[in-house]
Amino acid sequence: MSKKRYSNKLEEITDKEEVSITELILYNDLLLNDDPDLGVAIGLGSEDKIYEKAPKKCSCGGSNIVGLEVLGACDEILFWLCDDCDKVYLTRTFEKTKKLLEVSKKFWTVPSAWPIPPLSERN
Repeated sequence: MSKKRYSNKLEEITDKEEVSITELILYNDLLLNDDPDLGVAIGLGSEDKIYEKAPKKCSCGGSNIVGLEVLGACDEILFWLCDDCDKVYLTRTFEKTKKLLEVSKKFWTVPSAWPIPPLSERN
């Protein structure tokens, strides 16, 4: 579900087509474990289907699917991510995804560079 702001309150919109939530992550934060197989390390498993649009439901049954961009990989959604179980789904071939992730390994950020609002101003 997407959300729209109305007088400091969030109202839920049930039209799945309006969802446009995207998360940004660093390569190192994408890895779930140290497995040498990148597919296993990022939680892809043996899934190789390409999803141009977000899947309606995850294999866990969750329907909270968001776009996931990896800093330095490309300026587009690289994966679809289930916010319920952290399973990722491909938006392009695994070979192309691996090449983009290889470039992103060298990117980093300083947490103090991100403007984080005080707790009282967060939703």
